[in-house]
Amino acid sequence: MILSDWRLRGQENGVEAVRAVRAVLGEATPAVLITGDTSTDLLKTAHQNGLVVLHKPLQPRHLVRLIKHLRQ
Repeated sequence: MILSDWRLRGQENGVEAVRAVRAVLGEATPAVLITGDTSTDLLKTAHQNGLVVLHKPLQPRHLVRLIKHLRQ
C-alpha cells in the first residue's frame, strides 16, 4: 500500500510517486493520496490513476478504516 502526500519536494507530486512505485510493485498496489487541495483537476487526475483521495486535516480513524478496507 502506498500513502503519499500530493505535494512533494520541488515539482514532484504524489501521483508521479505512485506511478513510479507501481511500476516496480505492480499496478494493483493500492494507493492513497493525501492532500489539502480540493481542485477538480487534482481529483480528476487522482481518479484517472486509481487513487483514493483523503483530504487534510485527516482524522486518524478515517485513515485506519480506509487501510483496513483496502487490505481486503
